[in-house]
Parts: sequence; structure tokens; C-alpha cells
Amino acid sequence: TGPDRKLDVLDASYPQMRLSQADNTVYTDFQTTSSGHLYINPSGGNVGIGTTSPITKLHANVSNMFNTSITDLLTLDKYTNNTPGAGIGSSLLFRAQDNNSQIENISRISGLLTTTTNGSEASALTFYTGVGNSSTGNIDLIERIRITGAGNVGIGTSAPNATLEVNGSVYFLGGNGDV
Repeated sequence: TGPDRKLDVLDASYPQMRLSQADNTVYTDFQTTSSGHLYINPSGGNVGIGTTSPITKLHANVSNMFNTSITDLLTLDKYTNNTPGAGIGSSLLFRAQDNNSQIENISRISGLLTTTTNGSEASALTFYTGVGNSSTGNIDLIERIRITGAGNVGIGTSAPNATLEVNGSVYFLGGNGDV
């Protein structure tokens, strides 16, 4: 049969499409089975991975009725051509438009290595929120919470030395337990 779309890649088993640079050193492959592993919804532009009904801009679905444990759905890698030092990592950056139609960085979650020595690496998970800077008109992201590889949680400190260390005021509401 003939193509039924402007570009139709037809194969008996696994349809494939490759976009490549002339010397074939840089390319992007699209390969799927008949059920559709990668789907771009033409109305709205939502992208589905493992689903043909994406309900958000990026919707990943892993269906495996035999696996009842936690499944990694997103992996963020950070590579460098230099020798990495403490602080290298990956982040999720959240942005939104302000009332002046400017896109602002509003918060961030970062995973980072605090020690990069092979075999004795240490890591941390950090949470940032933003505060408006009237002199620049932008939002400055400031680290608010850090969870160290040792399990210590710091609020208002990036180097907690106890299970919970708070740099600032604490307010407890209700409860009858010890603090």
C-alpha cells in the first residue's frame, strides 16, 4: 500500500527513522513497535513515552504488571570534559511567567556530588526557592533545604551536622511530644 501521511516509514517489523548529519556522526533515531513507544500528539503537542494518550507536555508510562517495585522514569546525567569537582550534578528547574511577561526561574531541585573521588563519592539533594531582587528585576534562587548523603537534613544551612539542623526560628503547633 502507499503512504497515508506526508512522511510514512513502512517496515514489516520495527519502523525506524533517522535524522542525521551528512557525515553520520550526529543523529537522532526514532524506532518503535506497533504499540507506539514515542508519540507526539498533533493537537496540543503533548509527548508520550510508552503511551499514545499523553495528558501533559511530557507523559511517561511504564506498564509492567510483574514489577511491583519503584521504577526510574527519568534519568538526568551530567558529564563534563574537565575533571569534575564538588558541586557537579543535575537539576530540575521550574519557571513561570510574571506579570511583566518575563519567564522567571522560580524554584529548583538539584542532585549533586559533594565529593567526587571515585569509590568514596558523597551526594546531596537540594531544594531552592526564589526571592525577587528589586535591583535586577529577576528572582534569585536560594538553597533552602539540603539532604546530605548521610541523611542529615538542613533547613537554612547547606552543611547540617545532625539528623535535623535548622538555622532560623522554629514554630511547633500542638503535640505533646518531646523536642
